[in-house]
Amino acid sequence: MKTFINQLSKHSNNIALVINEKSYTYHQFFQKVYHLSIILKQKSLTHKIVVLLSERTISLYAAMLACLLSNVIYCPLNIENGIEKSKLILSKLKPDLIFCEKLPEDLRDFLLSTYAHHQLFFYQDNDAHDATAVIDIQQWFSAIDIRDHDIAYLFFTSGSTGMPKGVPISHHNLRSYLNSITSLFSFSLNDRFIQLSDIAFDLSIHEIIVSLMSGACLYIYHENKNLHLSKFLIEHRITQLISVPSVLSFLVQQAQLYQIQFSHLRRVFLCGEPFSTKLAIAFAARAKNCTLVNLYGPTEATVACTYHVFDKLKDQRVLVPIGKPFSSVSLTTTHCAELVIAGDQVSSGYYLLDPKKKLENSAFEFDSVHNTFRYYTGDCVSRDINGDYHFCSRLDDQWKIGGYRIEKNEIENVLRSLFQEPDIFVTPVYNDQQLIVSITGFSTKKISLKTQRAELHKRLPKSAIPDHFIQLDYIPKLSNGKVDYRKLKKFCFEQKGI
Repeated sequence: MKTFINQLSKHSNNIALVINEKSYTYHQFFQKVYHLSIILKQKSLTHKIVVLLSERTISLYAAMLACLLSNVIYCPLNIENGIEKSKLILSKLKPDLIFCEKLPEDLRDFLLSTYAHHQLFFYQDNDAHDATAVIDIQQWFSAIDIRDHDIAYLFFTSGSTGMPKGVPISHHNLRSYLNSITSLFSFSLNDRFIQLSDIAFDLSIHEIIVSLMSGACLYIYHENKNLHLSKFLIEHRITQLISVPSVLSFLVQQAQLYQIQFSHLRRVFLCGEPFSTKLAIAFAARAKNCTLVNLYGPTEATVACTYHVFDKLKDQRVLVPIGKPFSSVSLTTTHCAELVIAGDQVSSGYYLLDPKKKLENSAFEFDSVHNTFRYYTGDCVSRDINGDYHFCSRLDDQWKIGGYRIEKNEIENVLRSLFQEPDIFVTPVYNDQQLIVSITGFSTKKISLKTQRAELHKRLPKSAIPDHFIQLDYIPKLSNGKVDYRKLKKFCFEQKGI
């Protein structure tokens, strides 16, 4: 984390962030980080959990950095994912403090009625902090003791039961990722990053931290406030982008519609979904100065742990390879081709679960020889003669939709509860680039989504809500009595949605 402080001394007058068309230098930004760090210390929050609930404001990013540099565990929640999801995570997490700024009224009312006054910190940033010398800020953070095993942050991801699972990432895990990605790829103070990902999605770690530790400029994108993404990239001459492939697919459509080129893009990282060769070729034609890098890695292994630089001439399969491992991890496969990740980037196990309890935490395994953990990904892979790994399929029914992991059971359980109908089932709909573009629901009863639209948005991410239902005379079953999901998928093409 000292790299951040080095950038402050070297480039204090350079622009660190641009948000809502307002620019902040490294000195101005770290003054905010410094003042929030003082507050965290006054509240005795070292090693404790602070939940971040806010729109994309300068204070949100300052709070994140203040936690990281002050040895306070931060957990960001997306306020746009609905109040029910936030309630569920907050009840499981029991945070020591909730940092709040610019919240929806229903979420604010819930917090005020549920938590004690000392647990809530409604922050108001008036940009009126006293100027603090660079050297004083450096000395403050240099005096804070952070050890390898200390937890840096917590991200929540769907588990096999549909209940969110907290993934604790240590400072050692995070530093291992940062060392790997910056040794493989060059970043400079002339780069312009975009903060596009959900703040509660771990691609945001790459966007924010790699940008700031490189002395670069980070442009904060608001989907509801800013230009079309394609125009934003061009107007701000963005050079570095990391996103899920479905975003790239959208950019290709916009580029074709407006007849534009992304000439300033220097590098695009893809992560979170299978990346089709067809999409890679289509985007490369619109970004001729750009290198496309396919990354792979679950949240449990800190952002990403494999990489492959796309080569139009060599990459001939349907999907771009997930490639080779970073130096900080090693990869093996089980007898059923499940990918297993081991090494310095792997988390120690889900939060509040004992990693030694195999039945509860079976995805993790301690490696006593190397004093690290192994993580069983649930992803089936193959390996080619060049040593590159290729994603094949999931072992379970966990899907990636817009980069988010969500359980089939979670969607079905929410729908069954809301509509009071046990015979509700869902299947994903794929496009020709093998990305999930929508969800289709099935039932023997007529289901009207309009009647529960508001409640659905509270309980599920937007992309996980079925776009329509198909009413069937019966639910097809296999010989073992289980639902025949393959037949359900065929009905998508044979019947019209209602």
